[in-house]
Amino acid sequence: MIELIKTIEDWTLPLPDTIHWAKGQLLQDKEFSLSQKISYYALNIIRLLSAWIALPFVFFYSTIVGLCSKPEGSISWTPSESTAGDFAAILPNHIGYAGSLFQDSGIGSKYSATPGLESPCQWDSYLTPEHIDGTTKEDFENFFIDILKDPDPFVQMLSDMGSTAYRFSLEWSVIQKTYGGKYEEEKIGLYRTFIQKLLSKNITPYVTLHHFTHPQWFETMGAFKTQQNIEIYQKYALDMIDLFPEVTYWYTFNEAGAFTLECFLKDHPSQINDLTEAGQMLRNLLMAHCKIYKTAKKRHPEKQFGITHQWLKLSGVNDNFLEKIICYLISKLTHWSIYQFFKTGNFSFEIPFQSNHHFMIPQKTFVKNNGFLDHIGFQFYGSAQIIIGANGGEAFPGHRISNFCWESLGFSAGGTCKKGQSIMSFGPTVSPETLYENLQEAAALGHPIHISEIGCDAKIQKHGTPFFVIDEENQKKTFQRYASILKNFKQQITAFFVWTIHGSETIDQDGRLQPAQLEWNRGAQSDLAVCKIKKDSNRKMIGYEPRPSGKWFREAFLLKKHEISNSLKI
Repeated sequence: MIELIKTIEDWTLPLPDTIHWAKGQLLQDKEFSLSQKISYYALNIIRLLSAWIALPFVFFYSTIVGLCSKPEGSISWTPSESTAGDFAAILPNHIGYAGSLFQDSGIGSKYSATPGLESPCQWDSYLTPEHIDGTTKEDFENFFIDILKDPDPFVQMLSDMGSTAYRFSLEWSVIQKTYGGKYEEEKIGLYRTFIQKLLSKNITPYVTLHHFTHPQWFETMGAFKTQQNIEIYQKYALDMIDLFPEVTYWYTFNEAGAFTLECFLKDHPSQINDLTEAGQMLRNLLMAHCKIYKTAKKRHPEKQFGITHQWLKLSGVNDNFLEKIICYLISKLTHWSIYQFFKTGNFSFEIPFQSNHHFMIPQKTFVKNNGFLDHIGFQFYGSAQIIIGANGGEAFPGHRISNFCWESLGFSAGGTCKKGQSIMSFGPTVSPETLYENLQEAAALGHPIHISEIGCDAKIQKHGTPFFVIDEENQKKTFQRYASILKNFKQQITAFFVWTIHGSETIDQDGRLQPAQLEWNRGAQSDLAVCKIKKDSNRKMIGYEPRPSGKWFREAFLLKKHEISNSLKI
């Protein structure tokens, strides 16, 4: 079936748009002549006309079979649960938690918990109940805690929880308020202080240059939709690398594929309107990464540069034609085009009638530049499944799903999980068993692996139940099962970060704790944090409480820290 889809795809692609890497310069192929355009489209039309008699029958048969078949229960291998001691034995020296300072503190928005850091990023106008699930206007101030003004409580928590490293992001919008404007020294000073506080506790900083946010002025200029803007971002990124000499480990982008998908779906603020523009944006992100890597590595050969990527591949519950084609196309955007690029140096994003975008790096140049990666940031939350078809009269679970049931017949459409499984409010299924095959793919790239994010939502809905519920024990057990798989990749994994430690709580006027945590467009619907952070009415951190998963990580991380400490004494 996929081969059929690929054949149809080849015959329905627009003219190829290819950019070549030539000694660090980006050179675009010459425009096609009129005769070349006529020849290209005429040949494809002839191919389609010759095949059109058979294709409708194949499509009709596959769709009917898929829509009428009942989804089968899942059959999968369940990893064993690991003890904290077992986990500690396989951990690398750099361990801790990952976060975004926009998500944690609201930096770059009108709701910033850190005074003076309200400069608007593109998310500022998007923080409304219309765009963020399950919120009211009054919720947004409660989402955030102030970290940068007084980082001591937060850094102490990281240390107490066993961290030897911490991954966080810089907020471009507060560092450079206007296009071409000077960098804000006071704001940079806050980050410097934060980094020094981390280092004083023997916590190594890992910095993400772009974690889904950028200045509103950059968004107004077209952001990464526009190729000319690559140089603007490149200059900023290289300047930040120069300005923070204490930082050795850098990521140029957080999840280029997932970011592009969310922009295309309008779940993130974006000017991307179709898959043509999505393909251009994704290519621009990868070209920007390569340009930054090339220059930064020349300036700072001692530093390490990479990118993070979420292993996000969709699969269908019924496995019918509609599900296959949607999963194939979306997985190409979220995963395959990016993965193949970092494996071969050739980016190809081909969507029928929409996109035929390419970025080609000569093989010798690709190898000479170490594949433009010193490390790959591996991010994992579980497999993503969709259903478009028969449900056997049983409603399927999910955050955004439509179910129609009539006795033993029915139809469902949306993100879900198979029978016998559970789905997170965050979106993916609870599926530790799929971690192994994805880590195998990452290992095949031949670079050190940073588990730059691994997470599990405590809020889940089991198939056959009507609601999402908080299950903290399941969250802990899922992490324990992840650990039993990670031991197979002990030699390749050089850093490990849990998403996320920040799950803040506000004390209301009656002294009660009110939960508040922003998870991008999901708002407070998801519950990924492994700690509950307590804050006062001024949004200052005043304490924290580990959840069952947080206690398990703390035990494992502290055991590892003790091992590291003993090895240094010898």
